[in-house]
This record gives sequence, C-alpha cells and structure tokens, in this order.
Amino acid sequence: MIGLGYATAVVAVPDASWRPAAGAAVTLVLHVLAVVSCLVAARREPDERVVWWAVATTFAMNLVGSAVAVVESELGDPPFPSAADVWWLAAYPSLAVGILGLYRSRVAARGLSTWLDAATAGLGAAAVAAAAYAVVPQHGNRLGDLGTAVALSYPSADLVLLSLAIGLVSVAGRRADHVVLLMSVVLFTKTVGDLALATTQTTGGTGSGVLAEICFVVATALGTVTADRAGRRDRRVPAAPVLRAALTPVLGTVAGLCVLSATWGDGRATVAEALALGCLAAAVARSALGVRDAERFREIHRLASTDELTGLPNRRAFLAVAETLLDDGRPVGILLLDLDGFKAINDGLGHAAGDDVLLHVAGALSDTVRTGCTPARLGGDEFAVLVPDADLAATRAVAAALEASVTRPVPTSGTSVRVGVSIGAAAAHGAGTGAVDLLRAADLAMYDVKRSHHGTGAEAPVLPSGAG
Repeated sequence: MIGLGYATAVVAVPDASWRPAAGAAVTLVLHVLAVVSCLVAARREPDERVVWWAVATTFAMNLVGSAVAVVESELGDPPFPSAADVWWLAAYPSLAVGILGLYRSRVAARGLSTWLDAATAGLGAAAVAAAAYAVVPQHGNRLGDLGTAVALSYPSADLVLLSLAIGLVSVAGRRADHVVLLMSVVLFTKTVGDLALATTQTTGGTGSGVLAEICFVVATALGTVTADRAGRRDRRVPAAPVLRAALTPVLGTVAGLCVLSATWGDGRATVAEALALGCLAAAVARSALGVRDAERFREIHRLASTDELTGLPNRRAFLAVAETLLDDGRPVGILLLDLDGFKAINDGLGHAAGDDVLLHVAGALSDTVRTGCTPARLGGDEFAVLVPDADLAATRAVAAALEASVTRPVPTSGTSVRVGVSIGAAAAHGAGTGAVDLLRAADLAMYDVKRSHHGTGAEAPVLPSGAG
C-alpha cells in the first residue's frame, strides 16, 4: 500500500518539491520491509531458505545503495557512476541465485531441457526488447564511456534474468505458481525502470526518471508481497503440453534470428546481438540434447521390450505384436515352448551352462522360423513364437521344425547337453480373441503335451468365437 500510494502521488504531482525526500523515505522503508519479509519467508520455507536469503541479500544491498545515494545527494551533485552504483550492481549475483533457485524449486519439469527451452524463448524475447531499445535515437549522450557502460549494465542484467523468467513461465503455462508469476512481474517492472533510468541518464530528460522511480517503488513493494506469499505454495507446475513446449523455444529462436538479421554490424544493438547469439546457442544445445534424449528413449524402449540375455522380444513386446495382428483381423498362430530337463542342467552344470542352452534355443528359434514370425522369450525357460497368417495346421507344422532344431546337442562347460521341449499350439482368426487368451490357450495345450510326454501338441484348447 505504501508503494502504490507513493506511485499514485508521483503520477498526480510529478514536480512536487516534497518528492525527493518522500521518495528516499519510501524507498528505504520498502527495502527494510522487503528484507524482513524475505527473512521470514526463509524461516517459513526451509526448502527455499537459500532462495529467500539470496533475495533478502539483494534487497539489503539495494537498501545500502539507496542510503548511500541519499547521503551523496545531500553532500552535493553526486558523480556517475557513484558509490551507490557499486552496491546496486553487487546485488545482481545474489538476485540471480534467488531467481534461479526459486524457479528450480517451483517449476516441476526442471530438467536441463526445460532450462534450455526457457533460455531460448527468454533470450529471444530479451533480444527483441534490447534491439527495440537500441534503435531509439540517443541524442545528446552526456555520459562518458564508463558512465554509458554502467547505465546500460542495469537493463542488460535485468534482461538476462527476465529472459529466463519469461521462458520458464511460458514453458510452464498459465497454471504457474503464483510466487513464480509475482517474481516475474517484479523482474519485468525493474527492467522497465532501469531502461527508463538509462534513457534519462544518457539524454538528460526527466519524464523517464519519473517512470523509473515509480517502477522501482512498485518492484520493491511487489517483492515484499512475493516473499509474504512464499508460504502459500501451489502444487508444482505440471509440464507443458507437447505443442506449447515445442512452440515456445521455436518462437524464441525465430526472434533471435530476426534480431541478428536486422541489427548485425550496425554498431547500435550490441546487447541485442549478444542476447540473440545466446538464444541461438541455447537452441543448438537444446537440439543436441534432443538428439541425445531420442537415442536414450530408443534404448529404453529396446530394453523395455527385449530380453536381456537372448536379445529376443520379451512377453510385453510379444503380446503387443500379437494384439496388433488380431486387431487387424488376421489369422494368428502361437506356439508356446517349455524346455524339458533345463532345471537339471542349470542346477548340475551351473547358470553359465543354463545360459548357453537358452542362447542355443533363442538362436534355433530365430534360424528356423520363417520370415514374419516373431520368436520371444517369455521368461525362465519358456519361449513363444508368433506365426502370422496361419491356421492351426500351419502353426503345428512350424512346431515340428522347431522341435528338431531346439533338441540338438548344445556344447557347454566342456561337455554336450541336450534338452527336450514341450510345444503347445493354438490359433485364432482375430475377431473375438485377445492375445492373452490365445497365449493362455497355447499354454494349456503345452501342459497337455507334457502330460502325454509328446514333444508337440496335437490338440488345441477350444478358443472363443472366431478361434481357429
């Protein structure tokens, strides 16, 4: 309320004689309140203690800088840059720590890709803003090189922090945490104030100085409100929908390219060019990360659908293929193989010998079945083969060939072993039959084979309507 009241008074009476003294008093009071609010927030939010300590340090340094500026004004016309600028500029590192920590704590999808998306979008937006500011004619610059550099360092630092805030909020979406949104507004207001002040300092005008003063007061007041609301935490921001998450960095990249094409080499928009180059660097890094993530996704998908020992599809992948064929209405045959005598080999000769047998069976299945069939290891010593476009007779013909191949001798551990196999066969024409039902039917047929001590099932259980 103090900040808003003072800002309203400044707008109503911008040239009042009481404004300098009142402005200094309001600024100091608001900074003290902001420091206290941040320290309270640090105590109330243990997980964000470092965040609010850093923001409190920022306000404390600004408080000291404002006090030094008041003293310098009382002693006469202060130089520029002055001792106050040292304190104000020194506050930026702690502000950066606080801002980054806050967004890291409050934005759920905070992996490296999220930060790069945010940096790309934000730096692109900041480059556009800096370019727009740079092309405004700067008549009568009354500052030297050092003064100009210091005057522009404030909005430049603001734009870097604001760019990250814009990017993260845009990636997070409209349901962003209210503290995150408030802090973004604080950064935006401060950026506008520093841009206005830089204009005043370089041109000697007064109108922009009034705007800068209002922005600084409002930003400090909003910072106090932000810290006060820190304990009322929203649930973490969910990841953005795929379209918005992809579109945001693309728009930032386009903005960066447009700024470079419009300003490169004209000597007026060096800050904008630097921001645009940073935007493109973030976009390149994000693209490289996307390629790496795609490779990881493919590897994860392969591991999730492949048996680690044999390299054959696992149960999940096998059922997925079978379900697809059945949904298409195609006739499908399934063979379920269970090894006989495998446990004795595994227990007597060790797991290495057992692995050799399993690898032999996997190779026999892959080498024997015709093109289009899908061999798989379902687990343990249980294998399966999916035979597309086959009725029960054709499926059983494949089973006979598999039995001869699987039961060949297997060299292992300096000796040779042989396993038997029980094979159950089942087939269906798709409609009315699911992959799990068909596999269960083959399983029942396989146990019938074991009980009859024959290698290949001669009968298939009755399947639901549409089964072969």
